[in-house]
Amino acid sequence: VIVVIFLITIFILLKIRKKSRIEISDVERKTLEQLKNQIIINKDFKNQKFNLTSYSKTLGMDSEKIEQLFLRGEGKPFLAFINELRVEEFKNELQDPKNKAYTMIYIANQCGFSSKTSFYRIFKEVTKITPTDYKKQL
Repeated sequence: VIVVIFLITIFILLKIRKKSRIEISDVERKTLEQLKNQIIINKDFKNQKFNLTSYSKTLGMDSEKIEQLFLRGEGKPFLAFINELRVEEFKNELQDPKNKAYTMIYIANQCGFSSKTSFYRIFKEVTKITPTDYKKQL
């Protein structure tokens, strides 16, 4: 009985995971990749005021269309993608010896986080550990 329940649970979790990312057309995939590359190359995410609304206005593209591309193609909202980039940038900057004299909050602000509270919350959400614990591991 326990084995059956375990197998059913795994089956349900796999179904849910498959639903999080929906197949999109080749044109949509290309558009999504272009959007992602532009954000990464330009490091737009480092601007604290960068968000879906400002980005869509810059592109002249409907914000709902951008959000749907990320939801369907990446399985996550636009903001989650941006926050993951910010966390990765923070991790890279924290390891850079030139930033040794700066506080974690200063570095986080330079990576696009607008407050200590949101930084700590998002960092833990993405990495499953606190920024302080992450720094101790380095």
